[in-house]
Amino acid sequence: MNLSQDLQEFLKYPALQKMDATTGQPENENLFDIVSQSVLVIFLTGLYEATRTKENALVIQEQKTTKELLDKMFTNKAAVLIHITEFTKKDGNYINTKLDEVANGYLQVIQQSDYAAALQKEKGLEDLLSSERHTILLFLPPGLKTGELFNHQTIDDNTNKMEGPVSTLMNKIGDAFSGDD
Repeated sequence: MNLSQDLQEFLKYPALQKMDATTGQPENENLFDIVSQSVLVIFLTGLYEATRTKENALVIQEQKTTKELLDKMFTNKAAVLIHITEFTKKDGNYINTKLDEVANGYLQVIQQSDYAAALQKEKGLEDLLSSERHTILLFLPPGLKTGELFNHQTIDDNTNKMEGPVSTLMNKIGDAFSGDD
């Protein structure tokens, strides 16, 4: 299972582009879609942040509509929309529509058999998103300043986006020890 890729494919969005940890730019700028990538990774980061405890994960998991889900995930959805709008330079209504589209897509994707089975486990959603953390961070544009949005500065730390044998090992160790990271 790869939630970011499955959601991107379900929504028929262009493939997510990894962000270069050194330059902060997409590895393939020609394929980079600033709106779909920004909205998708903000959604996934918000979902990750909202599910760091078993209790919160269960509350998120119980949401059945796009509005309920986004209201539970983002205590201030307006701030999220402003943040994405300022970064993408797109209209707020358009960004709101895209965020609703991603949330609706998520609600449909998690009903698929692999996800449905995983979510039945005691810490299913929490564990699923913990396993996705590094992948989500690889696609997070630094200019989006997501750590600032969620008041969690380690999100924007470029060391989270580095790849290679040593970096991958360090990220796995960090993921294993991060309860609320």
